[in-house]
Formats: sequence, C-alpha cells, structure tokens
Amino acid sequence: MKDRSIGIFDSGYGGLTVLRELLKIAPKGHYIYFGDNKRVPYGDKSKEKIVELSKKAVSFLEGLDTKAIVIACNTVSTRALEELREVSVLPIIGIGESGAKGAIEKTENKKVLVLATKSTVEGKLYEHRIGDIDPSVEVRGVACPKLVPIIESDLKPEEKNVLILEALREYRSKAIGFDYDTIILGCTHYPYILDEIREVFGKDKEIVNPSYEQAKKVLESFPEELDRKEGSLEIYTSGNRGDFEKFAKDYLSLNVLRVHNFNF
Repeated sequence: MKDRSIGIFDSGYGGLTVLRELLKIAPKGHYIYFGDNKRVPYGDKSKEKIVELSKKAVSFLEGLDTKAIVIACNTVSTRALEELREVSVLPIIGIGESGAKGAIEKTENKKVLVLATKSTVEGKLYEHRIGDIDPSVEVRGVACPKLVPIIESDLKPEEKNVLILEALREYRSKAIGFDYDTIILGCTHYPYILDEIREVFGKDKEIVNPSYEQAKKVLESFPEELDRKEGSLEIYTSGNRGDFEKFAKDYLSLNVLRVHNFNF
C-alpha cells in the first residue's frame, strides 16, 4: 500500500491548487493528477453528464494503481460523490467536508458566503456540509459561471484580469444585504484569483481555501506520504499537453515536469 499513489481528479487546472498544497506539506509523496481540460467547465453540465465523466476519470486513475482518489473539484463533489463511492473500491475523498469545517472555525458572525460554480450552488454542497456540523451558520451561495472559462482561457494576463474583475463585481451585487464575514472559495480554480476576490469582496473577510483543507485531510488519512525519501508525480490531461505542462510547471514551481495526454 505504501508504494501506491494518491490520485487527484479535477475538470482542468483547478485541482492543481490541491496538488500544490499536498506538495507543500508532503513534497516526497506519490501523486497522480488528471485534469479533464478538454471538457472544462463541468459547472454548467447536467448531473448525469458529470457523473458519467467522473466515473470514467476515476476508472482511469484506478487503473494506474492508486490507493485513493481525491476529488479536487467542488462540482464533482456536489453532483457525483456518492455515485463514485458506490462504484469504486478505493476511498473517494471529496472537497466539501474539509471546506465546511474550515468555514465554521473562521466565521464569527455565522454568516458564510460561498463563491462557486452554478452546479455547486444549485446542489447546496456547503449548505449541507455546514448544516450537518453547525445548523446555526447561515450560508449563501453565489454562482460565478464566467470565472472558470476565463481562468482556463489563453487570454493575456491583463485581459483576464479585466474580465475577472468585471465578473466579480457582477457577482458581488448578488451578495448585497448579506453581512458575511467569511468567504469559501467553492471552486478549486478560485485560489488563482484570490487577490481579485479580495479586492472586490473585501480585504477584511476571512477566506477559506478548501484546497488547503482537503490536502490536510488527505495527509491525515495517508500519513505515510509525509515520511517518504523519494517522491513521484505523474500528470495527465485530456487537453493540450504543452499548455498544461507550462502552466503546471510555473504554478507548482517545478523545474522539470512531463505531462501526458489521456482522453476517454
């Protein structure tokens, strides 16, 4: 068991935020990542389609001799987690539970705002997870469907920034009248735009990054990853291999990284 890898699945680049947190805490761990960039975003797809795609991704990672699958995607955790647990023989670790605990610990006025994809908001992932732990916490979700396509686009950084700020200001208007003190980044893509979120939604707000919370949970479940002398990392994408390789190398601060193509 100790030589098997932890599989990580996301619809695209977003799950790299979870992988980066894992590498910070356990840099010598064994990890295999798959990003389904060809079909991103998942947030506007039907539940049936999300379940179908997620099952194929999990099956692929199972075939690479993994010991657990980390669902580093809030949309998949909202729409397909139970279905995945029914068909997989491996532990399936969703992201919502970890983010919920982090929000409950941080909020003082018990009002939490969730920024997420349309599917995650409609599925009330964080309302359910937080309600299970502390029903007195009020949660409001704001769907942000424009953000992931912009983040995943090949636009120049300055062009992305303009579009992201415009979209965030639009979504901020939907939270007027809700006196939240804590924000959950309800999509693993959103840590990439944390500065912009703070600028628009308030620099005084507590921020919960479920990517960090999930990484902690994973390593609590598999502490052997903390003690390895030599690590391994394999990355697969269904999208453009060269683009993903460049992005991941920069974001993960790695000098050498080879990304493989896989599609289903």
